[in-house]
Amino acid sequence: MWKRTKITAIMVIAMIVFIVLVGLYSLLFLRYDGFSRTDQAKLELDLIGMIVKKLTAEDKLTPDVWRKINRMDDLAPLVGPMIEGNDALIDPWHNQYLLEKREENGGIIITIRSSHQLERNWFEWKRKVLGIEIVVTGQQGKDSQTHFKTLWHDD
Repeated sequence: MWKRTKITAIMVIAMIVFIVLVGLYSLLFLRYDGFSRTDQAKLELDLIGMIVKKLTAEDKLTPDVWRKINRMDDLAPLVGPMIEGNDALIDPWHNQYLLEKREENGGIIITIRSSHQLERNWFEWKRKVLGIEIVVTGQQGKDSQTHFKTLWHDD
């Protein structure tokens, strides 16, 4: 009688442990949907940065044009048509990418980012931004240069 009760109790405990482990596994390793959207946003932001560099090289995005661009709605008609299927520059979470601009040391610094926040690891002090930073230097027609960097790396 006692052996049967012990075996049943051990089986119940083993089942509970198994269910908890399966639940933890699904929480930790089956977040594919979130990772795939993040990767898609990174690719789109890299593409936006390359398109901006191309338009700058073709003198279509000069410092004077950048001074007139204050929102993503102002940039979308120039960059959007070059991105297949994303004319309005919408991120994978169905929000428009955000554009922030400031002038510093004679140059223009533009940040294009997603409103989605990347998850922070326990050892990271700050959250990483899912965005790019574009620096435009030079005068109209004279040595105008554009550089961009991604903000989700520790560069």
